[in-house]
Amino acid sequence: ARGLARAGAGAGAGAGAEERAEREVERLAAERVAAGRAAGGRGAGAEAGAGGGAALFKAAPRPGSLAALVEREARTRYLQDRCEEVLSEKELSRLREALLGWASGAESPPPGASGALDYCSFCAAANDAVGALGPRVAWHFAPSLFARLPQDRLGRVSVAALFEVVCGRNRRLQNRILLASYDSAGVGTLGSAELEAFVDEIQRRGLLQAVRTVPKAFRLRWLEMAAQKFLFFHGNPKGRARVQDVACGPVLEELNALQPDPYAFGSIHAALQRTAKNWFSVHSAQRVHHAFVGLDTDMDGLLSKEEFACFGDGGLTGLFVDRIFEAHAGRGAPGRRAGGMDFRAFTDFVIAWEGKKHRAALKYFFQVFDLQSVGFLTHVEVHSFFREVHQSWIAAGNYGELRIEDVSNEVFDMVKPREPGRITLADLVQSGCGATVVDILADLNAFWRYDNRESLMHEDEGEDEGDDGAPAGTSAYT
Repeated sequence: ARGLARAGAGAGAGAGAEERAEREVERLAAERVAAGRAAGGRGAGAEAGAGGGAALFKAAPRPGSLAALVEREARTRYLQDRCEEVLSEKELSRLREALLGWASGAESPPPGASGALDYCSFCAAANDAVGALGPRVAWHFAPSLFARLPQDRLGRVSVAALFEVVCGRNRRLQNRILLASYDSAGVGTLGSAELEAFVDEIQRRGLLQAVRTVPKAFRLRWLEMAAQKFLFFHGNPKGRARVQDVACGPVLEELNALQPDPYAFGSIHAALQRTAKNWFSVHSAQRVHHAFVGLDTDMDGLLSKEEFACFGDGGLTGLFVDRIFEAHAGRGAPGRRAGGMDFRAFTDFVIAWEGKKHRAALKYFFQVFDLQSVGFLTHVEVHSFFREVHQSWIAAGNYGELRIEDVSNEVFDMVKPREPGRITLADLVQSGCGATVVDILADLNAFWRYDNRESLMHEDEGEDEGDDGAPAGTSAYT
């Protein structure tokens, strides 16, 4: 209404512009109520219409209309109010000092001090925090939080553990508000462009200390890969992800891991190793991009089946490669360039290959193994895929006593499907051995490691090393 008044005053409408704007808002609201009642009466639920109930579906307001402007203004003000709940670095530092003060019994705890709080000290620290920072911090000191934290034999909780929870909550709240701000349509979902803008903003704000700078020539590719991981784990068939799923999901936690706790103690070398393995780190992104460029021998921006078959150590079978292209790349996959596997499709594959234990990754590979698209795997599919692994196994000079039927039965014994002879995606996820099944049916070298797992276990020296000397969690194609 005030916006209409300003517009009317600028056009010389006089002092009654605001009153006319208010009447326009009331008219619009009345029309919406009437339309809702009419829709309720026309629907299958006539009782809702008779009682004046609103329609279950409300069409989005027309862009540029008064309703759209009002909704946008309301959403903006709501997010501004929520921003006031986010604690700054200085406020977090003051909160930590207060907690350490109650733990040590001193108003100014010495540097590097740590301690524990019993419930009385916890409540006293909460009162001090609310008095200093306002009621917006009260939700960080709920009694249920104290009960959930690990306690020592005296019933005390660690200040470090409590402060870590507070920082995590504060960071998630900040990310949730920022994510919602990119939902310009107010539909609760974000596309690739919005997710790229979100990652770009938090990096430019300096919230990712481990990614302070991104090479200018590589920045667009890095943002594309970051958004692609969000969409892989949380995206719907339309290529959009729910804000709620992104805000509460493991992918955002991985992104937040690039913002290390400045008060945490630990090995700097270990922290650097964790950062290098993080998907959102520049090192990891360049690793994937260099792998794609290395496979693309004709440099046309697309991978052929022959080029993709060289992925890793070249152990992928021909049938598995063919099905990857049919299900997730090329002409048959929505949103992909025809003629081969583009970089986005390759990124999806790498995300799935490196995260085989996650449901989204198992769903990706289940679509590959499901030759008939019937929603379950039988001995026929398992036999067909492992037969090619077996042929490569014999060609490599391994022992020939290995029988395809034995391995097929072993797969079904591992999964233990609810319906004998039919493995569904739910069976694969619930079994906890989905990653092993993918390795057995897709990759000769992965199957060799599975078949020799006992001898490899004895050779393990206790270090977190892969078979090729690379840190666990990285791929052989690095």
